[in-house]
Amino acid sequence: MRFFSKNKYLRLGLSILVLILFCYYFIGNKDKFQPLLNINPLLLVMISLIYALSVASNGIFTKLIIKPFNVTISLTEGVFLAIISSVGNFFAPAGAGYGLRAVYLKRRHGLSYTNYSATLAGYYILSIMIYAILGLVAVLLLRSNEGPNYIIIALGLTGALLFSLFFSLVRIPSNKAGGDKGGVAHKVLHFAAMITKGWHEIYMDHNLLMQLVALTLGSLALNMIMIGAIVFALHLSTSFAAILLYSVLGFLSIFFNVTPGNIGIKEGVILFSASVLGFSLSQVILIAVVERGMVFLSLLYLWGISEGIKRKLFGAQPS
Repeated sequence: MRFFSKNKYLRLGLSILVLILFCYYFIGNKDKFQPLLNINPLLLVMISLIYALSVASNGIFTKLIIKPFNVTISLTEGVFLAIISSVGNFFAPAGAGYGLRAVYLKRRHGLSYTNYSATLAGYYILSIMIYAILGLVAVLLLRSNEGPNYIIIALGLTGALLFSLFFSLVRIPSNKAGGDKGGVAHKVLHFAAMITKGWHEIYMDHNLLMQLVALTLGSLALNMIMIGAIVFALHLSTSFAAILLYSVLGFLSIFFNVTPGNIGIKEGVILFSASVLGFSLSQVILIAVVERGMVFLSLLYLWGISEGIKRKLFGAQPS
C-alpha cells in the first residue's frame, strides 16, 4: 500500500511539474501563442466533433472486446462506458478510466477482472503491431529528415513491432508462472501469460480479429483527421506521413501513461520527434495546446451527454 501511495504522489508531482514548465514557457514566449487567436471557431467545432466521434467509437471497441466471454452490451451502454472511461483517464490518476470500465463490467455483467484484463492486453498486442508497422512506413516516407532522433524513433518502432510479434507468436501457459508468488519472476511470467492468453482469445476468433483491426485503423484515421484539422487551423504546412507518425507516436505514448491524461508524456514524445515530423518546437506546443483544449471542452459536454445516457440505462436513481 505504501508503494502505491508513493506512486500516486509521484504521478501528481510529475503532472504539476509539467504544468509549471508550460506556464514558464508561456510567460517567456507569449508572442508564439498569437496564432491561437486567429483560429476559425468553426474549425474548433469540427475538431471537437471529430474527437467526440473517436470517443464514441470506443463504445464499439468495448462491445467487441468482451465478446469472447459471451457478455453482450448495447451500443448505448458501450458509448456510456467509453465516455466515463475517457473522462476518468483525462481528469483522474493514470489508468483510472480503465479501472472504472473493469469495475462496471464486473458488477453489472459479471465479467471477471482477469478475463477483461487478459483480452484488453491481447488487444494491446494487436494495436501495437498495427501502430508500429504504420509508424515504420511513415518513418520511411520521412527519410529526408534523417538524424539522431530519426534513428532512435525507427529503432523504437522496430522494438515495438518485435515485442508485439513475440507475444503474438509465443504462447506462455499460466502454469509456467509458478514459484514464489511475491517474486519478480513470477509477476513477469504471470503478466506475460495473461497477455498471450488474451491474444489467443482474439486470434482464434478471426471475425473478431478483423473487426478489431478495422476499428483500430478507423480510430487512427479519426485521430489523423483531427490532428490534420488542428494543423490546418494553425495555418501550418505538413505531410500525410508526418500526420501519420504524429498520430502513431501519440497512441504508443499511452503505454507510458504515468500522469492523468498522459499529460507531458505524449507532448515529450512529440517534441522529441519534432525534427522528424518537420515541425518546430513552438509549433508542436501550439498543436498540443489546441488538442488538449479541445479534448477538455469535448469531455465536458460528453459528460453531460453521459448523464442523460445513465438516466436512460439505469433510471433516475441508478444503483
